[in-house]
Amino acid sequence: MNDPLGAAALREAALIAWRASPARLREDANSEEDHSRGGYRDRVVVELAQNAADAAGAGGRLLLRLTTGPEPLLVAANTGRPLDAAGLASLATLRASAKSDPRQGADGSSRPDPVGRFGVGFAAVRAVADEIAVLTVDGAAHFSLERTAAALAAEPSLADVLDRRRGALPALRLPFAGPGRVGQAVTVAPGEPWATVVVLALRDAGAVAQVAAQLAAVDDALLLALPGLDSVVVEHDEDRRELSEVHRRWIVASASGGLAAADLADRPAEERERRGWQLRWAVRRDGPTEASTIHAPTPTDEPCTVPALLIGTFPLDPSRRRLASSTATDLLVGRAGEVWSRLLLDCRQERAAGRPAPDPLDLIPRGWPAGGVDGALREALLAATRAAPVLTAAGDGRGVAPRDAEVLAAPWTVDRDALDVLGAWDASLVRLTDPHRDLVRVLGLRSVAMSDLVEQLPAGDPSWLRRVYALFSAASGDALADLAAVPVPLRDGRVVHGARGLVVVDDTLDDEVLDALTDAGLRIVDAAAAHPVLERLGADRLDAAALARHPVLRSWVLGDLSPDEHDDADDEGAAPVLLALLERATDGGRGLDAPEPWWGEVLLEAEDGGIVPARGLVLPGSDVAAWFDAEILPRVAGSLVERWGETLAVVGVRRGLTAVRVHDPVVAEGIDGWADYLDEADLPEEPEAEDAERWAVADLDAVRHEAWPQVLEALSDGGWAAPLASVRRPDGSGAPAYTAWWLRRRAAIGAELPFTLPGARRRGALDLLGRPPAAVAGLLDRSELPAVAALLRALGGVGDAGEVDASGWVAALDALDLDVAIDLAVAVDLWRALTALAAGPDPLDELTRIPALVEIAPSPLVRVVAAEDVAVVDPRWAQLASCLPAVLVPSAQVEPVAHALDLDTAADRADGHVTSTGHRASMPSVLLDLLPDLPATWVEHEDLTVDGEPVDWWIVDGEVHASTTDGLAAGVDELTGSRQRDRVVRLLTDPLSRAAVLLERAADPRDV
Repeated sequence: MNDPLGAAALREAALIAWRASPARLREDANSEEDHSRGGYRDRVVVELAQNAADAAGAGGRLLLRLTTGPEPLLVAANTGRPLDAAGLASLATLRASAKSDPRQGADGSSRPDPVGRFGVGFAAVRAVADEIAVLTVDGAAHFSLERTAAALAAEPSLADVLDRRRGALPALRLPFAGPGRVGQAVTVAPGEPWATVVVLALRDAGAVAQVAAQLAAVDDALLLALPGLDSVVVEHDEDRRELSEVHRRWIVASASGGLAAADLADRPAEERERRGWQLRWAVRRDGPTEASTIHAPTPTDEPCTVPALLIGTFPLDPSRRRLASSTATDLLVGRAGEVWSRLLLDCRQERAAGRPAPDPLDLIPRGWPAGGVDGALREALLAATRAAPVLTAAGDGRGVAPRDAEVLAAPWTVDRDALDVLGAWDASLVRLTDPHRDLVRVLGLRSVAMSDLVEQLPAGDPSWLRRVYALFSAASGDALADLAAVPVPLRDGRVVHGARGLVVVDDTLDDEVLDALTDAGLRIVDAAAAHPVLERLGADRLDAAALARHPVLRSWVLGDLSPDEHDDADDEGAAPVLLALLERATDGGRGLDAPEPWWGEVLLEAEDGGIVPARGLVLPGSDVAAWFDAEILPRVAGSLVERWGETLAVVGVRRGLTAVRVHDPVVAEGIDGWADYLDEADLPEEPEAEDAERWAVADLDAVRHEAWPQVLEALSDGGWAAPLASVRRPDGSGAPAYTAWWLRRRAAIGAELPFTLPGARRRGALDLLGRPPAAVAGLLDRSELPAVAALLRALGGVGDAGEVDASGWVAALDALDLDVAIDLAVAVDLWRALTALAAGPDPLDELTRIPALVEIAPSPLVRVVAAEDVAVVDPRWAQLASCLPAVLVPSAQVEPVAHALDLDTAADRADGHVTSTGHRASMPSVLLDLLPDLPATWVEHEDLTVDGEPVDWWIVDGEVHASTTDGLAAGVDELTGSRQRDRVVRLLTDPLSRAAVLLERAADPRDV
């Protein structure tokens, strides 16, 4: 038989070796079984592809066809060099590859080369097939388990081994010439492209499923691992797909070289002869590659968590599954880092050119490594990455190496425009978006605080800085605080760090005004740099009204500036500046509802040439110019009136009566007698929070005597409730308002006695009080107006007896003539007022005259009596003439009132003994229904006398004595204090009214 591949010679050599040593047969059988069931059990497709790549050299094509009929076959056909005798010898001899190392030159350098190195990969076919044919254009060979068993059966010396192996034989050691059964359906004729075809008769359904799964897994990674192949066609029955042009979908970085002999000293002899190495990193253009395993060059079981494909000529352990622990492995892992940095830079360059490529930062591995090799590889990659310019500079977009870069410290994230501005002067600053913030830790990037960056910003042009501020408009919270030291150019050319305390002004204000304020110490932001973010950083945006209230202007007006600051300020003083601001604010109608009290201290020229605070001047031609003494309040200079007009009134120049809120020492100093007022009114210098509104009508001390009627008329016409209303002391009691105090104490306009307000609803004791003073008599015809009533009350008028204090009653009653008859209603109102005052702290014992009850029968009579003759009595003792004259009060108030008025009680003037005889009677049951607490009996008298005087009722030891029905009712009412005398009388005179009285009581709110 034609045998161009030398199959017979190879078979005979193997049989000779086995005959000489049957143990060798066992070793070969075990080795083939180890490979097919161990390291190469699931790699038949990959190993066939690797052989095809070795044969192709470059530009190769591979066909992988699976047919699943009754006799399933896997066909692998490749272009390139056909299998020759040396190649067949490599397939038939384990671990004795016929492949030389043409990659390696004399200097150990690397050149393109087939990737198979060990001669054992073909053993993978035994995992799925027992019948294998290899066909070439020159000849064919056949590997067969069946024919191997037959050949061994013909060898008596090997019979024992054959029997013991039970079919587990080294079929790949005995090649037979010709294709055999598996090759009959496959021919390789001249003109067809395939140089070599391998045909596997798949063993069973499990083998078919295994091959189908491996074919389905064939992807771009196979072409990347086997660069000798340009395309792979995969056919599964009727399904067909082709892989080609892999570099259009992947970015690849490669390197090759040679190892020193010493680097391979720990590797097997044949490996030491192959010193060339190759490394390749690949990543898909459409995104990071899913991490898998290292390829050497075909897939291993060595895990790799880097999101890219690593292919290299790494030494493998005997299982061909894991990388060997060796010097060469360590060196290649280090080299992989160098190639990795090229991959990152290629990706960056592709993206910059607008071509698809993953973000290099997405490729940098994170998390924990998956093993020792993976950990060492990641260290090499990160070390190389730190030195590669893979980060993007914030300013000009150039590449920056992580070791030279710095990023904004968390929590700062700003948009690209902001980073570009910051990076314009910080060349190390790089762009790093939130998804890549973890690289700060992974790559050891330096973090720089935003506060440090903004503090170092160059002052630059104010308009440029304004654009910088605009970049931070969205900042808030802690991020905003980082901008606290941002440089801010001022109007005077200075640059300060931080916006707090600065002022942003309207650009419509006059330059002269702003210059003067700047000279006075106001730090005004340059208009070209003004931006709302500065206000969020502490600057105040102030209009004219707000500037007029600014503390710097206040200090200038009050003379609190230092000498140097005085020299810098406008020579004309603060007046033109303040007036200009107020004039502008008045035009806008803003901020002038409550003038600042210190505005009145601004110095203005008077008509006589003097320099006077504004509050001490009046407008010529105004009402107050006629009312106020010009020696005290001169007129303001006419030139100022012509220039500033009504604005002068805003700063305190008087054109009418002025009410001021006294909450500032500056104001208090200008109020006549303020300290005396506080002392006499028993008020603290600092008001309580709830009583902070202390008002005064200013300049009353300047009113000319003959002008008081007009001034009082003005006070009655305006809204003067606040300056005339009483104020509250800390203990809650009331005190007169300053204006009322001043009019009554300093101007002597108020009444010496309290007088009755015209139109008071209830007269009573008010008829005993005096009349209003002559100065206000002309106002009485307008007393229905609230403003007039407020003025009259401030001057001493009262609308109710309860409003008069102890001293007022003492003065009013002492002015009465003795023995004058007083209406009973007036007297009762007075007695009630005195009873209420008796519980207070003010003394009433200075009374010399009191309206007192002098007769009780036949009708009550009240006259003015000397106080020393009056007793204090309750209704019971008032029945005795011996106790009169008397002030009548409730029983419980007798002792307190007598003590407060320093008067006798009835008990001091009479014994109060019952001097008539009576008999006990049962208390009417209808009264017990109304008043259940009544005693069961009472004492009925024909004529009741006490101390020999006739009375209608009396009470002794809690028992009522009475001689009449009215007397019994009065006694019961006094005894119980129920104030139901009328109901008691009704029940006594008409017992049938019981139901009506009880129902009436049920609806009486006093009884609830």
